[in-house]
Amino acid sequence: MNKKHYVALSCAALMSLVSLAGCSQNTTALEIDGEQVIVSIENDGSKETYTANDLFGKYLSTTSGASAAFDAVYNVLIRKGVPITQEISNEVATQVAEIQQDANDNASTNGTTYNEELSKLLESNNADDLSDLSKIKELNLQKSKFEDDYYENQIFEGTMTDSITASENENQFSQYYLSKEFIKNENPYHIRHILVKVSSSGDSFLPAAQTISADEAKKLANTIKDLASPSITYGQVAQSYSDDGSVSSFGSLNEIMGRTTGYVDEFKFGVFQFDAYHNGNVTDGAATLGIPEKVRVSDNDTNSVNAKDVMDSCVKYIPYSVADQLLQYAETTKDIDGANVKDGKETYYPRNILFNYYFNNHGLSFIVRGEAESVVNNENFKHFDNLSQSNEKKDDILCDENGRPILVTRAGTGSGDSGYQGIHFILIENSPLVNEENLGKEGYTYSVEQELKYYSINVPRTNADISKDKRYVTFIDSQRGDYSDRAGEIESAIKSYDSNIRFRFYEKIQDDLKNQGYTVKLDDRIANSINTYISSTRAQSALSRKDNYEDSWEAYLRKLITQKEFEGTKIALNNIKELKFDANYQDAK
Repeated sequence: MNKKHYVALSCAALMSLVSLAGCSQNTTALEIDGEQVIVSIENDGSKETYTANDLFGKYLSTTSGASAAFDAVYNVLIRKGVPITQEISNEVATQVAEIQQDANDNASTNGTTYNEELSKLLESNNADDLSDLSKIKELNLQKSKFEDDYYENQIFEGTMTDSITASENENQFSQYYLSKEFIKNENPYHIRHILVKVSSSGDSFLPAAQTISADEAKKLANTIKDLASPSITYGQVAQSYSDDGSVSSFGSLNEIMGRTTGYVDEFKFGVFQFDAYHNGNVTDGAATLGIPEKVRVSDNDTNSVNAKDVMDSCVKYIPYSVADQLLQYAETTKDIDGANVKDGKETYYPRNILFNYYFNNHGLSFIVRGEAESVVNNENFKHFDNLSQSNEKKDDILCDENGRPILVTRAGTGSGDSGYQGIHFILIENSPLVNEENLGKEGYTYSVEQELKYYSINVPRTNADISKDKRYVTFIDSQRGDYSDRAGEIESAIKSYDSNIRFRFYEKIQDDLKNQGYTVKLDDRIANSINTYISSTRAQSALSRKDNYEDSWEAYLRKLITQKEFEGTKIALNNIKELKFDANYQDAK
């Protein structure tokens, strides 16, 4: 049996830790009714005393006071619970020596003394002297070791394996909770995309007001044509055409996309919409993804409309032949008789009429086979029960080489060099609501554990066969360094998921101390203050997360409502025929 030890903190002891008493001199302790007196004032025989509770009771009830108390207690627990290894001692010595060397160098540069420069450096490190500095550096290294070990042992080695052990009570701190919570609440997606940037404005909802350049029209068209080519993979198209940093990773975003990921709404919510309403392999996706049932039309209107109806009304289908037309008319600015179109109004250029009619959609769009003879037997186009408009081949949807539909949306942020506007061709490499490995198998069920395996950080050995190892790390055959980078992306996503991760550290170090035979006791007032601070901060974070998510959905859906209201301002396709750009023009089919 472990020998019992005690870690006890009184209110007065805590306040000295957070430097509230402001006195480091030795004093004789005075107690009244068993409570330590912090300040005693005497004059002409009268005496006033102030206990810790008198002075700090109200302070502990404030957020800043509770936070300071939390930090102080956490530091004490770390000092007691994390062994000071030789590695830590050596690193402390190195860091202190570097400070001393900096003081020497600064003194030489500034024409001052070593002690003057050392005093400045100590102050910047909140240290009184070199001994105090060593203690501060030592504590920081103890924290780093404990927190790194927490991630490594409790999350990555503990959960990201083929053998997952369910927690007995996931409502409490547990060995596996953070990773599972990340999967269940963040709904992480592995997304690939191709971004074709355009110079049109992102501010106007008047479709007829948007214009693109001839080169942009050609690039948009060639992207579609190559996506439809059976001999070219999605990744190869991304490398050829995408206008962002995902080129080197075959369109992979190099970041796991979840509910709180800061992507533009059209991109993120378009993916969620597809899984919720169009993916036949997903059950009850809208509820799982937290998609609202209703949305208010405006702030000044209490009326609301069905959110799904709003999204469905903006689903568009783009015939493949539009790509041919964009190429044909990319540079056309004059009519068949050589006259400037509408006295040079760019919105009437054929490429812009086509762009506004088919691509200027902040909702979801899909490329369909249509009646183009060049793709009549193209197997990259497939039928989807919840997506295709009919069972006819002309309504088949363009997919990648693995039969996954390609989602299209117009999205952007900012303007000029500080932002972008473009057309995204999105591919869901892995959905948190579908386990592709087991699709079609008898008794197929989906579970969090299956998704955890997809996000395993195990990096395959050099020259390992990954043909049957389709995970985030190994989704495509790459160099070992690329596998390691993607493993790091998983770690980063999980580490940043909980903004209050320090509370998990606090709970874990207490568990560790108990396992080492310690009994941790806090003054009741301190304990209540810290516990209230932790619970209220967590509750506030959860509420803020929920509100921000709902607000984003509302903003996105209102954008679609506004877009729908301006639908009638589009320049009709028959203008291309009427303006006589080409005597043989036919509408896209």
